[in-house]
Amino acid sequence: MKREVASVKAEARVKDGEISKEIGNQQQAVNEGRGAANYGKLQNEVHTLQQTKGTLGKQVNRLAGLENQLDV
Repeated sequence: MKREVASVKAEARVKDGEISKEIGNQQQAVNEGRGAANYGKLQNEVHTLQQTKGTLGKQVNRLAGLENQLDV
């Protein structure tokens, strides 16, 4: 069980890094696209990605707590 939790936690951390990179890319597109017709849509995409990253971070923390409990 602990091995599975550690594996899921590791996968989540990789995804967190990927999302962080994508947020940076999207934010750059937003900054370059000020005044563009799809500017609002780009801003919404960045906001959604930031929310996803926050949720993923909470899940990683929960997995870390579960992993620690399994150590006991």
